[in-house]
Amino acid sequence: MAILAFCVARFGLKWVLVIGMSAWAVRYFIFTLEGFQFALIGLLCHGMAYAFLYTAAYMFGDRVAPAHLKASVQSLLAFLLLGIGQVLSGYLFGYQIDRCAPPSPRSCRASQGRSPKAFPPGTFRKWRPRPGVISIWRNP
Repeated sequence: MAILAFCVARFGLKWVLVIGMSAWAVRYFIFTLEGFQFALIGLLCHGMAYAFLYTAAYMFGDRVAPAHLKASVQSLLAFLLLGIGQVLSGYLFGYQIDRCAPPSPRSCRASQGRSPKAFPPGTFRKWRPRPGVISIWRNP
C-alpha cells in the first residue's frame, strides 16, 4: 500500500492493475508449493496483491466514472471483486479439488460405538454470568 502511489505515478493505473492480477496469480501458485516457507511467502504477497488489484480497481473506477455514478461504480466493483468473484472461484476451486485430489474418506469411524468428539468433555468451562449482572438481553 505504501508503494502504490509511487507505482501509479510511475507505471500508470492500468499497469498497476496488471501487476495486481499477476501478483494474485503468483500468490496462488506459491500456495501450491509444499513447505511452510512457501505458505509464509504467499501470505506476505497478500498485501501487495490486494493493494495493487482491489485498491487500484477502485481508483480506476473513480477516475473513469461520471460524478453522479461514482458510488454505483464502487458498489459494482465491490460486488464483482468481493462478491460474485469469490463465489464463482469457490465453485471452480471445489471442482478442481474434486477432479485432482486423491480419494479420501469423507467420514470417520467412531471407536466402540461412540460418536467422535472434537474436544473431550470438560475442555471448555461453561460460561456462567457473575451474580448480580443484569443486561438487556436477559430477563432479571
